[in-house]
Amino acid sequence: AKIQKAESGEVMRSDVLYADVQEEIVEKLDRLSRRIRRSLGESRYDISGQNKPLPKVTTSSLDALKQFALGNEKLINLSYDDARAHYENAIRIDSNFTAAKAALGTLLFEHFNREQGGKWLKEAILAMDDLTDIEKYEILAFYAAHVEGDLNRAIQFEKTVIELYPDVS
Repeated sequence: AKIQKAESGEVMRSDVLYADVQEEIVEKLDRLSRRIRRSLGESRYDISGQNKPLPKVTTSSLDALKQFALGNEKLINLSYDDARAHYENAIRIDSNFTAAKAALGTLLFEHFNREQGGKWLKEAILAMDDLTDIEKYEILAFYAAHVEGDLNRAIQFEKTVIELYPDVS
């Protein structure tokens, strides 16, 4: 990473971290970000209080991760067909990509085909051991509310998310 002054191009700070394997890239980027913030004068306290780790995902494939990120971007922009295609591509690249299965299931359930979406969500739930706690409880809450129609159970899952991650909105 290299930080340069915009007007002169003078390098203010540079740092290098190496990942031995592709699976380490996201973690190394997170560490590199913290190092740079600290070197620019931000206190360790501020960094630890505000730093959000890069999302943990359930794939070791950078290509699948790229497709997943593109799917998320398209979803935010309400481009549901494009989001669907990217999530499907992510799963084609890595058939064990649980977060992509959950995202595709949710998208299908809400906008395309409820039955097909429910199947993808159920498949994601069966492989939840690979997910972070927040991902698990969010998927379980959606599934309970929308697929099972159990709002009380969904509320309990959401309460768990709030207890575990009070700063996540």
